Amino acid sequence: MDDLHAGRAYLAAKRRTHEWGIGRHLLGSQVFDYWRDPWGHIHEHWTDGDQLDASMPPGDHPIGLGRVSQWGPDMPETFGRTIAPVKA
Repeated sequence: MDDLHAGRAYLAAKRRTHEWGIGRHLLGSQVFDYWRDPWGHIHEHWTDGDQLDASMPPGDHPIGLGRVSQWGPDMPETFGRTIAPVKA
C-alpha cells in the first residue's frame, strides 16, 4: 500500500492525469490506481492481488453496470476510452 501511495505522489508531482482510484477491485481484490500517460492511454498501478489456484474454475464473471470495486470512487465515464494526448 505504501508503494501505491508513493507512486501516486510521484505521478501527481510529474503532472500526470489521474483517471480512477484508489480502490479495490471486486475480482482479484487488487488495490488499484489508474493513470493516463502523455498519449492518453490508461495504465494501472496496483498491489495486493488474491492468490488463486486450480480450485477456482475459470469463467465469465459478469458484473453488470453496478459497482465494479469493493471500495473507492465510482468509475469515471472516461474510463476505457483513449483521450487526446496531453500537451506539454
